[in-house]
Amino acid sequence: EGIEKCDVLVGDLYERKLKGCAISETSFVVFVLMASRRLDADPFLNELFDEEHYTVFGLDYIDKNSGLRDLLQRHYPDI
Repeated sequence: EGIEKCDVLVGDLYERKLKGCAISETSFVVFVLMASRRLDADPFLNELFDEEHYTVFGLDYIDKNSGLRDLLQRHYPDI
């Protein structure tokens, strides 16, 4: 009866944080699951990811950048 009536958020806040992290293990799992679902459900990253909704320049820019490495090299070339 007792713990089963506890709200998930309250229970999650009570859970210990992972060493070196700002959130608990349950929070991390929920975040990862919900983030991937949000990305899958976003129409602008899926069925609307075309020249009708984005500029050719923008699509080429996305294709030419490989991610965090390019971003860091562009903003911090001395690294």
